[in-house]
Amino acid sequence: MATVAQPQTRALTLRDQCLTDQFKAAIGQVLPKHLTPDRMARLAIAAMNRTPKLAECTPESFFACMMNCSQWGLEPDGRRAHLIPFNNRKNNTVECTLIIDYKGIVELCYRSGVVKGIHADVIRTG
Repeated sequence: MATVAQPQTRALTLRDQCLTDQFKAAIGQVLPKHLTPDRMARLAIAAMNRTPKLAECTPESFFACMMNCSQWGLEPDGRRAHLIPFNNRKNNTVECTLIIDYKGIVELCYRSGVVKGIHADVIRTG
């Protein structure tokens, strides 16, 4: 008697979920015109390659950060915006946190059209 192999279904990893049409459609709804959903998906994968601990983050926290990046129109490239994994000891999970760099804030200021120039100097004691 031959047995029929049951198809193996595995849970999608965070990396796999970033490549789904559902993720791209959700991101595409909030992205400004200068970015595409495919680019944001590739940037999410690149962020995980740069920081492997991001792949351990809860999907809710990671996708919330990606949605916030998309709403602001900032790429999580490690220059303007950073996706940082933090250990949540209360829940024993790893959660993703979005940190917008000063360069990202400057870009948003220029993009607003209200600011024409920004100048910064180093301040030291003595």
